[in-house]
Amino acid sequence: MKSTHCPSCGAPVKFQSAASVYAVCAFCHSTLLNDGRVLKNLGRMAELIDDHSPIQISTKGRIDKKRFSVIGRIQLAYDAGVWNEWHLLLGGARSAWLSEASGEYVFSERASVTEAIPDFDALSQGMRVRLAKIDFQVANLVTARCVAGQGELPFKVDAGYDTRTADLRSAEGHFATIDYSETPPLVFLGRPLSFDDLHLTNLKSAVALEYASDASEIKVESFNCPHCAAPLKIHSLQIQSITCGGCGSLIGVENEKVSLLAEAARGLRAKPRINLGTRGSLEGVEWEVIGFLRRRIYSEGLPWFWDEYLLFNGKKGFSWLTEYNGHWNFARMLSNFPLVKPGDNTILYDKRGFRLFSSGVVETTVVVGEFYWVARAGDTCQLDEYVSPPSMLSRENFEDEVTWTRAEYLEGDAVASAFNVKSLPKASGVYANQPNPWKEHLGQTFAHFLAFVLLGSVIQLAFLFFIPQKKIFQQDLTVPASENAAMPNSSYNVTKEFTLPSYVQSLTLKHSLNIADDNWVEVATALVDKANGEIRRGVQDVASYKGERAPEGRRASSIRFVNVPPGTYYMVVNYDAGFELGAPSRPAIVDRVEIERRSVAWSNFVFLVVFLALFPLFVWLRHSAFEATRWEESDVGEDDDEDDDDGDIDIWDDD
Repeated sequence: MKSTHCPSCGAPVKFQSAASVYAVCAFCHSTLLNDGRVLKNLGRMAELIDDHSPIQISTKGRIDKKRFSVIGRIQLAYDAGVWNEWHLLLGGARSAWLSEASGEYVFSERASVTEAIPDFDALSQGMRVRLAKIDFQVANLVTARCVAGQGELPFKVDAGYDTRTADLRSAEGHFATIDYSETPPLVFLGRPLSFDDLHLTNLKSAVALEYASDASEIKVESFNCPHCAAPLKIHSLQIQSITCGGCGSLIGVENEKVSLLAEAARGLRAKPRINLGTRGSLEGVEWEVIGFLRRRIYSEGLPWFWDEYLLFNGKKGFSWLTEYNGHWNFARMLSNFPLVKPGDNTILYDKRGFRLFSSGVVETTVVVGEFYWVARAGDTCQLDEYVSPPSMLSRENFEDEVTWTRAEYLEGDAVASAFNVKSLPKASGVYANQPNPWKEHLGQTFAHFLAFVLLGSVIQLAFLFFIPQKKIFQQDLTVPASENAAMPNSSYNVTKEFTLPSYVQSLTLKHSLNIADDNWVEVATALVDKANGEIRRGVQDVASYKGERAPEGRRASSIRFVNVPPGTYYMVVNYDAGFELGAPSRPAIVDRVEIERRSVAWSNFVFLVVFLALFPLFVWLRHSAFEATRWEESDVGEDDDEDDDDGDIDIWDDD
């Protein structure tokens, strides 16, 4: 640390970082150049805007295992408000930056990249840019004006100069800033952080309570509307504007004063269903409703309205509660942006597929309460909504900024209970990311169906294998002996009649022949229905050879006749018998013909399967009807990637 004195007022000035070239005197606000020998006074620095930041010079903190101290600040202003770039001193005399804007903190360090840096004018919202081997999307393009500098800085800061910056975000949570104030542009890489991630100490005493306590202990600043004198309150130190609920005036917050920016149209006013100032608990966090928007989008020429409530908690920052036709969603801003391919209606985020549901220009028609940007009635943006119930991803594309929000569906009863509201309307219709109530039933019902079918199959097989067959016919037939060794001997036999009193799914016909070695018999059987002459045929080969049996034959052989109706039957059996060449003769052959049937029928099993299938079929039909109703509300055509009805789609990563 180098200590010296301000050449203008004599106050002590310290340079804690070797990278600090300039310092702003804390007493007389002179800009001092450290050239290594003496301090040169370059003139007075402009006054900072009191933006109610909890951070100050000498604030200390820790990011993961990196400790830092705040040694400087640059304050910049743009159309939506003011943000700070805090200059940090890390271990080893390294410096870094902590951006503070709209309740979000981003830690970044300067980086050298090998990729070509595009010109600022060549960038556009959502454009893909590759830096440091990371794929980014352009999230924010800002032309800002420097308000003032404070403390130690690595470069000269002049109040009033314009700077152009591009903020980029990746799907993995990386953050990049391209600073075009120098040539070539500077690149800073880092990541967004929550307030708790910073582990800050030595905050401003006046605001430390808000950032270290629960929402119920937040210090609220009160004042009156300069237009109608209605009482107003500021709940967060990051609030940039308030819209008076009494007269609709838009009031900017600056330097602990209020300035009337515009007067909202009275005809567009609306009464929120949850009053501003109401507190409630969601996901274990106590939130307070501090702002209300009514927004409108046109679809097929018709206007559609929904309401959005801005929620605030001293430690968790901001979140949103949205309502449309009694359907509610709890939403938080995303730091890591999904990658969207041009023309693709599906995206992959958090290992889930989201399908484009609606797209159009949305307009803010009503603004009441506090907001962390200058919110005006009449503001418009391009809105694209992707759904994977019960989640929804919303991309809002403004003229110079892109934001992503993830929403989770809430039942109206849960919202009413959380905020102690009794008059919330019942949900009407099917909402974009409303969970399909039949989806869980479909999985359970199908699982039960498979379980019962498996059980029925086991029982059916047990009957088939362990219950013996019933013999319903037996008769011995004789193939006469043959004295002619030159030609095979043929013989026909007709059996006696037998009766089947009922329908038989399977009849087993077995021929057992007492043939000697090195003989064979081809048996052709015709099962004849005596009443109508209908014939069922079967052919078998029975053979036996000395020393081993031929692979294609046995001494006994069986065939099956299936689906045999009741009636009186007989069989005509034809034998083509041969014997070993050179043998003088072949003895007579006796064939024992047997017919058996199993007492277990398959009809009951089939009936059981069909009956059980009715349950998953019914649930599937209800599930499909729910999804059809959902997508009837979509203003986007069917996607070629669609492969089911509930928004769960398969997307393959390019990598």
